[in-house]
Amino acid sequence: MAYPSPPTRKPFKPPSRISRGGYSGAFEKKKEAPLTGIVKELKAAEGEERVARGLWTGMNKGTVRDFFFRYSPGQPRNSIGWKELDFLIFLPGRVVAASVKGKDFVHRNAAEINEDKKTEITLLTRLRNEGYDVNEINELDASKLTTQDGANQELYKLGIRV
Repeated sequence: MAYPSPPTRKPFKPPSRISRGGYSGAFEKKKEAPLTGIVKELKAAEGEERVARGLWTGMNKGTVRDFFFRYSPGQPRNSIGWKELDFLIFLPGRVVAASVKGKDFVHRNAAEINEDKKTEITLLTRLRNEGYDVNEINELDASKLTTQDGANQELYKLGIRV
């Protein structure tokens, strides 16, 4: 009676993700498309363009109807006394006004802070005169708009699902 030969020692090699039917790029992060610096034919900062991309994604999903970028309510652009709002966003059932604020936009002394408050009150008054029911101008933190995920998180804080 002969015994079979002893088993050979092969090192264990786990199957690859592709050979077992898995998606090889499941954990790889998608690269962001290059920024153009333009939103709706107007110049835009990087953070503003990322917010606009998030809003366009929301429009494709049906959670955002439309938005205005660098909107000047009640007054033509570049006329005396015109004020500009970064985003006026139209959602099903409500309108959201948003402004990008960051270190470059922060004012230190009381006169500049009061000027910012006057500008916000003027914009809110003009928006109401045009028939938009907006109670406040929401602030988007520019330091969090360095990535598309950060921009989407800032929109989530405003109740906008993208």
